[in-house]
Amino acid sequence: DINNFNQINNQFGHLTGDNILRDSSHCLIQILPSHAFVARLGGDEFAVILTGSHSTAELEDYCQKIHACYTSTFKYEQQQVSLNVSIGVALIEYAKTPENLIADVDRAMLKAKRDQSKWYISPQSNNKQVPYA
Repeated sequence: DINNFNQINNQFGHLTGDNILRDSSHCLIQILPSHAFVARLGGDEFAVILTGSHSTAELEDYCQKIHACYTSTFKYEQQQVSLNVSIGVALIEYAKTPENLIADVDRAMLKAKRDQSKWYISPQSNNKQVPYA
């Protein structure tokens, strides 16, 4: 989730906002593995699905790279626009349904946003939740 993206649209216009979304999504595609699925859910929310098994360290590395994509300063028509994002991560192995997975991701993203951390990984297996500031 791109934090306060409506303010960017209001201040710089929707055309600039659309360009920023497009450029930042291209960054995602470049830093993620080729088997990753990236989709815009709507507005300023994106989903990334990684298949296969990934260690916590690998997930942290992906979170850091995604965060770097969105915290770059974008320049449009002599205007510099800075972004900030909140990233929520959930593991499919702990979700009974796709709806549960989405709910887990939403909770993790809201936790990251509330705690003002960069991301939040929410494994359900042992209730160990790992925030990153």
